[in-house]
Amino acid sequence: VKVVNEIIIIISRMCSVYNDNIIELFTQIDYLTIYAKVFTLYVHDNVIKHNLIILLGNLVCKNINVQSAFYKTEIFKAIFDLNTTIKEHNETKDLCIWFITCFVQGIITNQLLESKVNEVIIPCQKIFMEYVIYEQYTFNCLHGVYALSEHENEDVIIAFINNKQFMEYLLGISEKYYYLANQILCNLFSNNKKIDAIVIKRYDCFSFLNRGLDMKH
Repeated sequence: VKVVNEIIIIISRMCSVYNDNIIELFTQIDYLTIYAKVFTLYVHDNVIKHNLIILLGNLVCKNINVQSAFYKTEIFKAIFDLNTTIKEHNETKDLCIWFITCFVQGIITNQLLESKVNEVIIPCQKIFMEYVIYEQYTFNCLHGVYALSEHENEDVIIAFINNKQFMEYLLGISEKYYYLANQILCNLFSNNKKIDAIVIKRYDCFSFLNRGLDMKH
């Protein structure tokens, strides 16, 4: 157990620099098979499990090739399903949501996953909208929402603006996250007159903008 954990930590640190050559080395099929096996064997060992999730998050962040590999080998599904089974707020759930946030970064340029709206995009979207209201998850969820809000699929955009609780939370968000929330809104509008009309009719966007104008910075 100690050896496995130390090796995972070493690889994770090497991959945290986001060097393409290092990432490519540690995402070859042999390594992906080992990660899946380790995850299955040590799913009840929180230390190994947490370090492995951190490693996988470092590998997949903004890398569409790794996104595709994780999707094909069901590594993504394993962590997504783990998150779903955890009902309480704890470190494992925190890391699962962080991993899912890493996974969706740059996903709009992934040709394989572009068509997997119902299998990947919508399920991730639901998680971000559900947990964004909890402070320990807000930062990661907003970054996940931002990545998905760039998606041009109208079903994805409509799912955001039809969620009243999420939209009202976004428009009433604290100054700490205001800039990121503003970027998300810009993506949601995205020169789509239909979307613009729905958002303006349903929500008080002008109050949100006025708050921004009142901020000294």
